[in-house]
Amino acid sequence: MITISKGTLPLALFGPQGYGVRSGLLSTQARMLQAASPLLFGLLLDRVGIGAVGLSAGLCLAAFGSRQPGQHGRIS
Repeated sequence: MITISKGTLPLALFGPQGYGVRSGLLSTQARMLQAASPLLFGLLLDRVGIGAVGLSAGLCLAAFGSRQPGQHGRIS
């Protein structure tokens, strides 16, 4: 659903003129963070040690716990 909205929302808001440039600009920050995340996690591991893995696991569990109850990927 997010992928579809990322592709169609700029087209609906700004029109077909410059669609590629606008959608590229909108996704630039996410792509840069995805590219930098292994380096940043490596630096965090170097500084904090094994605690960085615990921090990462805690963040993953928090993200999983924040899902709505009863939301199991089913479309209703």
